[in-house]
Amino acid sequence: MKTTLKLLAVAIIHGVAGVLLYRQGVVSGGFPFDSDFLIFLLPAMIALLANVWIIGASPPAKWTQATRGTLTCGLALVVTFFSTWAYALVALNTYGS
Repeated sequence: MKTTLKLLAVAIIHGVAGVLLYRQGVVSGGFPFDSDFLIFLLPAMIALLANVWIIGASPPAKWTQATRGTLTCGLALVVTFFSTWAYALVALNTYGS
């Protein structure tokens, strides 16, 4: 339950930061907010690292070392993908492309 709440918190923070960065890029249009790296990739990378850390800290005991690494990275990628998709959907529909 704690892991789920932590992942949800990371997704919410990722979404809010992403929407605010996208909004700033649309409104100002100037340096450094015209960079797709800053608006899309950097928040996703930070969220991915946080998700790997959260999931990796609480794996089931029955997982082997190889399974633990593979499933931790895979689950973190899935969670990060969906949080990126959700905030991009909101940001692009609110502020346009």
